[in-house]
Amino acid sequence: MIRTCRVKMLPFFAFCAYLFLYLPVAVLLVFSFNSNSIGYTWTGFTTRWYHELLRSDEVWHALYNSLIVAVST
Repeated sequence: MIRTCRVKMLPFFAFCAYLFLYLPVAVLLVFSFNSNSIGYTWTGFTTRWYHELLRSDEVWHALYNSLIVAVST
């Protein structure tokens, strides 16, 4: 009886674990398109932050270093 209850509850607990892991990522993804620099209030849709990210020399340098490490291993 207890074993069958555990087996039946496994999908629910797996769903809760995945929700716990992926819900913060989804919230960050949604709020990354917010035009407000402080993300607590939604003020409009923008891709400005992604443009600033792609213009950053530090990001490109970090990507280059990551690719060097990936190719060398």
